[in-house]
Amino acid sequence: MFSKAHTSAVAAEFIGTFVLSLAVLTVSKSSLNLPFFVSATAGIVVAGMMLLFGRISGAQLNPAITIGSLSVKRVTPTRAVVYVIAQLIGGFLAYYLFAYYSGQKWHSTGVFESKILVAEVIGTFIFSLAWAAIVFQKLESAKAVTIAGLSLTISLVAMSSAGVVSLNPAVSLGLRSWLWGSTVLGPIIGALVGFQVYKYLFAPESAQTRRPSPGITSVRNTTAQLRRTKPSH
Repeated sequence: MFSKAHTSAVAAEFIGTFVLSLAVLTVSKSSLNLPFFVSATAGIVVAGMMLLFGRISGAQLNPAITIGSLSVKRVTPTRAVVYVIAQLIGGFLAYYLFAYYSGQKWHSTGVFESKILVAEVIGTFIFSLAWAAIVFQKLESAKAVTIAGLSLTISLVAMSSAGVVSLNPAVSLGLRSWLWGSTVLGPIIGALVGFQVYKYLFAPESAQTRRPSPGITSVRNTTAQLRRTKPSH
């Protein structure tokens, strides 16, 4: 777990989640604090981080997505635990950097709201369906980036009428909206259901037995590799 490849993957999850949390936090505390701009920012950052780190760690940047991937055996338990820790640390440090820059500090004052829980579940369910498609279909980088960025933006906009939702426990930690009953449990439930629904309803049968892979790989590259390793007669 301490090889260069594993270390790079963990660092990618930490940096990517840190940047995502900081960007969302900055926009949400600015004059552009409107659902569309916050949602678009999250989608753009996720797309950018996937371009940068997709082939290294998969650029999950979300504990709920990591747990969903674990549930369909697309990431090992050890890697999932380390990813989640790195993601949470990234969200946690994003808050303190923003507080240092802006001179603002605040504590979580939220209370449980059933509508936030429902929004987090449904929004993450939609987003995780897109992620599951990327994972099971082994989509090429360009397609993966587009689907992930757009699906997150759409999911956040669609759920914004319920209130402040992030569909990401690590980002909620940075926003100081961490609530076990809604902003943590909701995304995890949504991701677990989304990955399982995609696996049993939409995933190709051949994709259901593939081994865990940390990064997003090109279908063409995978095919080329198989051809190179095929024995000649």
